[in-house]
Amino acid sequence: MRNQVGTKGWTARSRRVLAGTIALALAIPLGASVFVGCGKKKGDAEAAPSPGGGLDDPKNDAAVVTAAKAALACDWGTSGLKYDCPALKTWRESPLLKDGKADTTLIAMLGDAKDPVRWLAAEALANQGKTYEKDAALANQVIGASQAEKQPLIAGPLGRATGNIDAKATNLGEAMKTLAKTHAVVDYRKAIIGSMLFANRELFYDFVVDLARNDKNDDVRRAALSAPWTGTPPGRSPDSCKLWLDQVDDPKPDNGGEAAYLCAFYPNDGGCKAQWDPLLTKLETRAKGGKVQASQMSSALKYLWQQKGASNAQKDRAVAIAKALVENPANGGSPRGNALRFVAEAEGDKAKPFAKRFEGDKEFFVKSSAKDILDGKVKKL
Repeated sequence: MRNQVGTKGWTARSRRVLAGTIALALAIPLGASVFVGCGKKKGDAEAAPSPGGGLDDPKNDAAVVTAAKAALACDWGTSGLKYDCPALKTWRESPLLKDGKADTTLIAMLGDAKDPVRWLAAEALANQGKTYEKDAALANQVIGASQAEKQPLIAGPLGRATGNIDAKATNLGEAMKTLAKTHAVVDYRKAIIGSMLFANRELFYDFVVDLARNDKNDDVRRAALSAPWTGTPPGRSPDSCKLWLDQVDDPKPDNGGEAAYLCAFYPNDGGCKAQWDPLLTKLETRAKGGKVQASQMSSALKYLWQQKGASNAQKDRAVAIAKALVENPANGGSPRGNALRFVAEAEGDKAKPFAKRFEGDKEFFVKSSAKDILDGKVKKL
């Protein structure tokens, strides 16, 4: 669940971790040299140089390499190096990585042939890198590493690291947009979209909104939909709210649900007040028509009901829609069970007669919610 707070005052590390949550058509082999052709502009994706020579590059910081090798002794699996390995924990907390001091070595490690080395470097750069964000030469090597990366496990953190680049300071905005739009690994696209908007709000806002509306990949659209949650520039909240209301009709249920949730729960600038009534209308139509398959849509009713600026009429309508959602068995089991719990959270014991109607429901989530309500386990908010 997203906390109902803004982003002002967050630490750089917190922003990077949150904004994480997002190979080009020319697949450049890892470690290959890429030369700038005639007429290429600085910042063009195809002009990006390869990163350095890997973990054993002689230019690397010896202390960083020693710490990295200790972490690389941890077990490697489908999610990366084992998360609870003490050596990995020591690496992540090492003062050697702070304030961008290790950025040059980390970027060299992105050119290593071994997956664990690139993963370790990409994750550290995404979470603790700093110097490279405004250094055009270093940032361009991250672009080069991104063009070459084909492993989804590594592409995710590498996408976040790329998105943290200051596009204006490095003149790499077009290269970043090309990667966000065309990278062959979907996990990379999802990762870069969230962080690039957070780090460059005004510059990339319209670009990301266009992806949210029009990209052909369902997961990428959803990542772009979520990005304005922390990446909306000052004065553009009404545009984000309009985007979310429009995208409730996305043909992918999870995308429409995410849009409804964001529209209902957005905390900044007083929330999406102008969209609340039309959002309720959309949710009512779906609930009565058996078109709710994503639990985020029932969650949207609850969070709108909890908004301080919501009127009593809007609150009452949200509860009525939740009941209609539960009553129609064509709606999904998870959103129906979620909606039933919300009714009890809104009405308290008054909801028990309504819940009793569903204690034998064929859907597990609905039946278990009804039982919890009748047993007094669901408390009024």
